Amino acid sequence: MSLNNSKVKVLYIEDDTVQRHVIFHVLKRHGFIVQTALDGQGGVALAQSWQPDLILMDLMLPIMDGYQAAQALREHPDTEHIPIVAYSAVTDKDVEARVQAVGMNGLLPKTTSPRELVQRLESYLSSECPKP
Repeated sequence: MSLNNSKVKVLYIEDDTVQRHVIFHVLKRHGFIVQTALDGQGGVALAQSWQPDLILMDLMLPIMDGYQAAQALREHPDTEHIPIVAYSAVTDKDVEARVQAVGMNGLLPKTTSPRELVQRLESYLSSECPKP
């Protein structure tokens, strides 16, 4: 691990209970401080109050989908700077284009291994993180 994750706050926005539980524990095991939200609207509110260092977000969410949530986060001065990584089962060119259009920093498939997920999140947290 290249970063000291013990002080890194990650917000994971995911409506699927099993997926949320698994990734929560993967991130905790690698030292991240993790909070979760069940929908886009709750995720936006939590991001504004908690100020995570990174947001990992599903795209297909209830109430407010991941695209709408990302747009709301980019429009708010308290969250516009936070890296947002889409985490989706669908990662085709259309999804990739929409992710970029709303200012997300990247797109990871849900098939990404736990080790690679952590490595990729660390890269988004580094100074090499692509800006929206």
